[in-house]
Amino acid sequence: MESLRKKHSHEYYYFHSIATVLLFEVSASAVRILCKIIYISKNLVKIKKDVSYEHELLSFMIDEFDEKIT
Repeated sequence: MESLRKKHSHEYYYFHSIATVLLFEVSASAVRILCKIIYISKNLVKIKKDVSYEHELLSFMIDEFDEKIT
């Protein structure tokens, strides 16, 4: 009876440790995905600012060109 109790206790801790490791892996994956989303969104904001600057510069150049033609 004692050995049976020890066996079940060992299996409980074994499965408990597996569940803990899986929970840790899922949490780590979620954090990695969240960091990637934040990184991509920051880059998109930067790209949007760069494109808006280039658009303003292009508009200015077109206006200058139009003034020189007329």
